[in-house]
Amino acid sequence: MLVATAPNAVVLGVGLFVSGVCASAGAQLSTLAGEHAAPQHRGRALGTLTAGISAGILLGRILGGTMAEQFGWRHTLLVVAAACVAVGGTALGALPRAEVHASERYGSVLRSMPMLLRSDRCLRIAATSGALWFFAFSLVWVSVSLALSLPPLNLSPAAVGLYSLAGLTGILATRCAGTLADRYGSPRVILVGLALAVVCAITMIFSLQLTPVLLVSLALFDAGLFATQVANQSRVPSLDPARPARFNSTYIAVYFVGGAAGTAVGGSLVSWIGWPGAAGVAAAAITAAALVTGLARQDSIDWSHEPEQDVR
Repeated sequence: MLVATAPNAVVLGVGLFVSGVCASAGAQLSTLAGEHAAPQHRGRALGTLTAGISAGILLGRILGGTMAEQFGWRHTLLVVAAACVAVGGTALGALPRAEVHASERYGSVLRSMPMLLRSDRCLRIAATSGALWFFAFSLVWVSVSLALSLPPLNLSPAAVGLYSLAGLTGILATRCAGTLADRYGSPRVILVGLALAVVCAITMIFSLQLTPVLLVSLALFDAGLFATQVANQSRVPSLDPARPARFNSTYIAVYFVGGAAGTAVGGSLVSWIGWPGAAGVAAAAITAAALVTGLARQDSIDWSHEPEQDVR
């Protein structure tokens, strides 16, 4: 509501910051799923949750573009505010009400997270690779939206939003990826997903004006990265079963730093080096993520190990 009624850029920025902080609810739900699901079904549980989050992101792009074009962005954001109130009320009745008795102060937990990342190699690898491919994912979607709206295509916001329909294919991959990760292990699913995504990113370099090719590439790109994310995140809570929420929160923090960086540079890259350059940067980031995961697998890392040192 603050953003919708903002009289200037400063208030607009404050509203966006607050909404970004509150958007951590999605990450909190993934922590709940990872903590309460049985270990042998954790991947499937996270896959189901990721499918819901992904559907919201992609459908939000479609509806947001159409509504902004028809009613203006301020009225669209008022609808978003009402939807947030509705979801919050639903969550009060749907989520577990078990009391949690914290053994540490919140500030102490936050201070321990960088130390946790520094001391645990498996967490560093999972978080670094996740940040790289979320950087690529955000970069591609910001860049393609801008490139489609510029000459020579000059598509409207509603038309650009329709391209997000291609990403819905990725949702189908999330639950399947979780099940495969439970059965065959996360590294295999991660590497296959990244290989698919990098091939699609390279294909997109040459296909901005080839609509069928671009749509198929976007669909498979999302499918590969969604599958990778589910498989990667499903192994994080098992790194220390005594503190799954802290490990997952540390992972998500680094993961979203990568996504925010991709969003931030997407527009600039399209202006500086064009859509082919932006897609090429995304392909390079995904390749780097695959190398990080591949080298870790080559080192035969035990993903269910105990942390190297206790930072509690």
